[in-house]
Amino acid sequence: MYYAFGRWFRKYWGFSIFSLLSVLGFMRLLRQDVPGHYRIFVGAARALWTGVNPHGTDFGTGVGFWFYSPSCAMFLFGPFTLIPETLGLAIYMTLSWFVFVLGAQQFHRAATVSIQMPAEQSNQIHNFFWLVTAPQMMTAILTSKLEVLMTGMLLLAASYLIKNRSRFLCGFAMATILNWKFQPLPTLGLISMAAVILGVNWQFLMAIVLGSVFWIAVPHVFLSAHFLSEVYQRWKETLSPFVETSFMNFDNVFSFTKNALHLEFSYSIAQMISLFVGFVFAWGVFQWAWYRRERYFKEKVWRESMLISLGLGAAFTVTLSPLSQNNSYILYAPMWILGFLALSQAAGPWKNRLKYALVILFLTMTFAYSDVIPRSTREVVRHLAIKPAICFLFSIFILTYLMTVRKKEQVL
Repeated sequence: MYYAFGRWFRKYWGFSIFSLLSVLGFMRLLRQDVPGHYRIFVGAARALWTGVNPHGTDFGTGVGFWFYSPSCAMFLFGPFTLIPETLGLAIYMTLSWFVFVLGAQQFHRAATVSIQMPAEQSNQIHNFFWLVTAPQMMTAILTSKLEVLMTGMLLLAASYLIKNRSRFLCGFAMATILNWKFQPLPTLGLISMAAVILGVNWQFLMAIVLGSVFWIAVPHVFLSAHFLSEVYQRWKETLSPFVETSFMNFDNVFSFTKNALHLEFSYSIAQMISLFVGFVFAWGVFQWAWYRRERYFKEKVWRESMLISLGLGAAFTVTLSPLSQNNSYILYAPMWILGFLALSQAAGPWKNRLKYALVILFLTMTFAYSDVIPRSTREVVRHLAIKPAICFLFSIFILTYLMTVRKKEQVL
C-alpha cells in the first residue's frame, strides 16, 4: 500500500501539493466568518431579484461594492440566495475549484498532445504547474474569488478550441465570463484578432457576439428596462470614481511605480500606458500570426497564437488592471502554462534564461506575501508591490523570447 502511494505521489506530486493547500484553504474558509466577497455576491443577487439596485452599497461587509453585471448576480449567484450561507459558500467554491482543475487538466492535455510532447515531459510540466498555482488557489479560496471559476471556464473553452471542437460553445462560454466581469477582455481581444488574421473559427467569433448580446438582453425578461437603465447608470457612477481614486492602492504595476519608484501617475496617464502595453502585446500576436500563416499549417499557427494570446492576456489583466488584487492572481495561470511550454521547446541560451525567469517568478509570487518570510520583510515587499512588477517583467521577457525565435520551425 505504501509502495503504491509512493509511486502515485512521485507521478502526481504537483497535484498532491495543490490539493493539500486547497484542502487547507477550504478548512480555514469554512471555519472563519463568511468572506465579504461572497456576501456581496449573494446580496447583489437578492437585491436584483427583489427589484432593488445593488450598486452603491457594500451589504454591510465593509470590503467594497458590487461591480459585476446583472446577469452574473441573477443567474450565477441567484440560486445561492435560496440556501444557507455557509452551505452556499461551500458549494460555490467547490464547484469553482473543480471547474478550474478540469479546465487546467484539459488545456494542458490538449496543448501538449498538439505538439506531440513525450508523456514523461508532459507529466513533469503538469506537476510544476500545479505547484506554482497551489498558493494562488489557496489565497483565492480563502477570499471566495470569482476568478477561480472564470479562469477554469477560460482554460476549458480554450482546450476545446485547440482540439477544434465545440467552437460555438467555447465562444459562448467566453462571452459569459466577459459579461460577468471585464477582466477577460484583453485575452478575448487577442484571441479574436488571431482568428481574424488566420481566417479561422468564425463560429467562435460569432458565438462571442451572440453570447454577449444574450447576457445583456436576458435580464430584461425579468426586470423592466427602466430599472435596468438605473442599475447600469448607478454601476457607472459607483465604479468610475472608485477606480480613478483607488487604482494605485491595488496590486498592479502602477502601485509599484508609486511605492517603489516614486512615480505617481494620474488615472488618464495610467490608461494611456495600459493602452500602449496592450498595443505592444497585440502587435506581438499580430506579428506571430501574420508572419507564420503562409509558412505553416493554419491549425498549428492558430494553436500557437491562442496560447500566446491567453498568456499575454492574463499578464495584462493581472498586472495592469486598476482593481487587481493579490488574491485574484490565479488569473495568471495561462501565463504559467505558456512559460512552461516555451521552456520545453527552447534551445541554447534561452533554455536557461527561461528556467531562471520561471524560478524567480515562482519565488516572488509564492513568498511575496507569505508568512514564511519575516513580517517586516513581507510588509516592505507588499508595500512596494513587487509581485505585479515581476509578473509584468516576465510577460515582457516571454514576448521578447517569442519575437526572437518566431522564424524558427518549433517554439511552442
